[in-house]
Amino acid sequence: MTMMPQMVIFLIMVFFAAPVWAETPCQTATMDITETATITAMPNQATLSFTVESNSLKAQTAVNANAEQTQRLLLALKKAGESSDQLSTSGYRLSPVYEKSYGNNPKGYRAQNTITLKTKALNRLGRYIDEAVGHGANRVAGLTFSSDRENELQREAAEQALRLAVKTADGLAKTSGQSVKQILKITYRAGGPIAVYSGVARMESARTPIEAGPLNINATVQAVFEMNPIP
Repeated sequence: MTMMPQMVIFLIMVFFAAPVWAETPCQTATMDITETATITAMPNQATLSFTVESNSLKAQTAVNANAEQTQRLLLALKKAGESSDQLSTSGYRLSPVYEKSYGNNPKGYRAQNTITLKTKALNRLGRYIDEAVGHGANRVAGLTFSSDRENELQREAAEQALRLAVKTADGLAKTSGQSVKQILKITYRAGGPIAVYSGVARMESARTPIEAGPLNINATVQAVFEMNPIP
């Protein structure tokens, strides 16, 4: 029997990997600047809330009494106001009133109806308050002033803040012997209007004086500047 010689063939494969050279990018020099600008403007609209509160031993009686008082309040405000005024119910609540001497049983019930007035007649605010108190309102609160140009004014403030940031960046770069190449990123944050006013005088005053002050509308801009490389 013929024996076939067995041949063992070893194939050796050698892989040569060429080295990969990763070029390290030049680190970009940046400068972060944050600036805030304020635009001052006079308000041209106001919001004010009036609450009618009625108390009674029975819940239904409190509800009925509150409805009558609120109706008188609405009629008085409409009569004293302008056609452009906006009146809306912003809250209503009926709740039991407890006292320790009554234990777990309610002493009575309290109904509260809050009416919010939005008006452009700033010269009539004192009259609104006096009329409201004289026709059923037990509480006056939430007097705020605003402007229907608020979005426009905030944009102006943001543009002014950005101009300040660019000026600051250019000045710092020049002082350090560098120069600004471009803006890489802008972050914008608007601030709501802050109004200053004299407040609400005592309710028993014949004519409640209201003095609106200017609105301060703020905007903050944070800008990231890329610097030109130093030669």
